[in-house]
Amino acid sequence: MAGSTRCSRLCGYGVQTRQVWCKNETSCDIKDEEDCDILTKPTAIKSCIIEKCRDWKTSPWNQCSSTCGYAVQKRPVTCPDKHQCDPDQRPTDLQNCKVPACLAWIQGQWSK
Repeated sequence: MAGSTRCSRLCGYGVQTRQVWCKNETSCDIKDEEDCDILTKPTAIKSCIIEKCRDWKTSPWNQCSSTCGYAVQKRPVTCPDKHQCDPDQRPTDLQNCKVPACLAWIQGQWSK
């Protein structure tokens, strides 16, 4: 009587879990865990590997959103085969731009 799960990842290394219960072998009743011998308890987690993850594809960065002040730039990031790239390894698609502050000289009139 053990329900198991699929691998936690769609690609690469992950874990697989299952439920483990303490059962009275005569009555088939489920008992508290402390009623069974903890030393003989089956494992409830194991490692698993699906096929190797694909590499993310990145396109060039777009232009900065502004020429001064606060600016960001974006780029497309895609997985060539949907659900076969590791989401933890996804490259960033947004970054800050280094642009000058929006400052300008202001001049008054000449003295008389």
